[in-house]
Amino acid sequence: MLRAGEPRFFSDRCFLFELPSDVATLIASKGLMLQGDLERVSFVGVILDHDNVNIFLPRSSILPSGKAQRYQVASNVMLAIEKYGRSSAKTLINEVDEGRGYKNLAQLTLLKELLTDFIQNGIYSKRKQVRRINQGKVDWKKTVNGFNPYPGRDGQPVYIDNYGVNREYFSNCEVAKIHAKVIRIIDKKISWLLLGAQRLDALALSEYQEPSGDVDCQILQLRREIATTYSDRDIRLLRMLVGFLESLAGLNRSPFAIGLTKFHFCWEAMLAAVLEFVEPVNSRLPYPVYINANEDELEALDTGMRTDIFMHDHTKKLIAVVDAKYYAATQAKDSPRWGDIVKQLFYEQAIESLGLNAAIKNIFVFPGNGNNIHHVALKNRSINKQEASSFVDKFKPIYCYYVDPLEVVENYTKNKKMRDFSFTLLQND
Repeated sequence: MLRAGEPRFFSDRCFLFELPSDVATLIASKGLMLQGDLERVSFVGVILDHDNVNIFLPRSSILPSGKAQRYQVASNVMLAIEKYGRSSAKTLINEVDEGRGYKNLAQLTLLKELLTDFIQNGIYSKRKQVRRINQGKVDWKKTVNGFNPYPGRDGQPVYIDNYGVNREYFSNCEVAKIHAKVIRIIDKKISWLLLGAQRLDALALSEYQEPSGDVDCQILQLRREIATTYSDRDIRLLRMLVGFLESLAGLNRSPFAIGLTKFHFCWEAMLAAVLEFVEPVNSRLPYPVYINANEDELEALDTGMRTDIFMHDHTKKLIAVVDAKYYAATQAKDSPRWGDIVKQLFYEQAIESLGLNAAIKNIFVFPGNGNNIHHVALKNRSINKQEASSFVDKFKPIYCYYVDPLEVVENYTKNKKMRDFSFTLLQND
């Protein structure tokens, strides 16, 4: 029996009927379903619904049994999503980007940055200059006008007392109350997902009263503070607080979803980041042109070859053309289609034309821990299974590999390379 606030784990691409009724209703209401298939989930991330924390993991993930490990897995997935969103789209504005399937990713980065700032700098404090007698930097103008001097030995006036200026910091201002409220909301809702499964040690925040006025009044107060502040850190914090109040006030309401509806883009980016021997090659690949009657070349718009991952081991003279496929690949019906196969075979021929003096290996990489499909080959329709196919020599096989998506996620968040898996991909089959 789950306690309030404990995460419930589900899988991307699962059927709606496999979910609890309340979660299935959330998925349907948010439109987080596979395009053209209203029975399957298409979402990796978190849906916050009152005290329920619903985590959707990448497809084919194997959830560990331990509670601590599960919390860490949930945190790793959200950190990977945040990192991907930050690196691939630094100017996200809308709640949902239809092209890449973002769901509040810009706000996810904002939440993480607010937490990081609080951990490093604490609650907002307002700096004031306080005048005191015989303390701080001497204010000679006020001292001369306010105190009578005594004659010194050399005839110069001597001031026994002086007015000084101290710079002191106060954290009981209205902006500090707004800051404390925002951090309390983030800590309650999502901080453990963005801090490596840890919560903030923010008991002192309970000492701050609720800020006055509604959200609009609080935004106005923050903007006024920005106009009178000169510290870069303070200005950045104040702007982040404004951003939170403008776009994330709904975090305190339910339901609220953060994640990706098209995780295959993130899958490609993560694999490219964790594999070794990865090099850029797309700028060297051919592109199509149209030839008119005058033999003029007309470049095709927005087209050209773009491999997912190009691996080149110069020492062993081996090349792997890797296509990161977000398929279950347990059988033919849930594996890459003809278009994916043809494209991959064509990439191989294009790379052969570069004359790199290396053996070339074509690869599909799927999320999972199985080895259901070993490779893809082309054969003549008219021959039996026992007979050799003439197409085997013309078109090399596309080898299929599986890798635990949670392992990829963990290495991606820690900026680590998957050395063993990289060597596996580049070995001769």
